[in-house]
Amino acid sequence: MHLSDDERTEEADKVSSRIAQILSETAFSFSPNEYISIHRKLFRVSTNTPER
Repeated sequence: MHLSDDERTEEADKVSSRIAQILSETAFSFSPNEYISIHRKLFRVSTNTPER
């Protein structure tokens, strides 16, 4: 799948926002399970995709 520059920028903005949200959580820790959870949160296909 090839994304346009605008689509790539939009996706990067979404991921950046998710990173900021994760880092601001008071219960943040960097365990293996948290790493998997972070990856899922950051790289959801769209904002309508539910978290697991």
